Amino acid sequence: LDAITPWPVLGAAVRGSLGLDRLCPGFKSRRSGHSKRGGGGQDRGTEEHIGENGRIFYKNNFGDSTKYASGIVGRIEVANSFGSIQVYLTETLLADHRAEVYVENSFGSIVIYVPAVWKVVLDAQASFGSVEENGNCNPYGEDVVYIEGSVNFGSLEVVYVGEEQCAGSEAPEEDS
Repeated sequence: LDAITPWPVLGAAVRGSLGLDRLCPGFKSRRSGHSKRGGGGQDRGTEEHIGENGRIFYKNNFGDSTKYASGIVGRIEVANSFGSIQVYLTETLLADHRAEVYVENSFGSIVIYVPAVWKVVLDAQASFGSVEENGNCNPYGEDVVYIEGSVNFGSLEVVYVGEEQCAGSEAPEEDS
């Protein structure tokens, strides 16, 4: 057991992951319903699908990407491998005052920018990675975003934009 160091295990995991990805190119994510391979079977670059009912899908492989979501949003899915993606939700409205963000991140970083007046419920799982919030504000916000998913050997950061606008946010008054 002492002879096993992290580097061979990490190397085997990477090779195994890449090998399975090559063997099963039509694999569909069980949560998203979108094919992991885009038109033409490209390995690199970004994909963006904007569907009906406020559904958005972003995919990034081996690159840097910045995405600005707009309009009414109900669900956003972000898949990132060996790259970096930034997603700005600052120009969106939430369908029925709520939205779900599902992330899949491997060996990369995802940064999600949300308005500080929203309440964010962060329930993403990290394996050899990190999930962090930069700032915090308004736990009583009417608009609620649920962020879930997995981070493997990478990072997920939620950045609250415009905190100065809600520095005085207080709990709603209770009726006596």
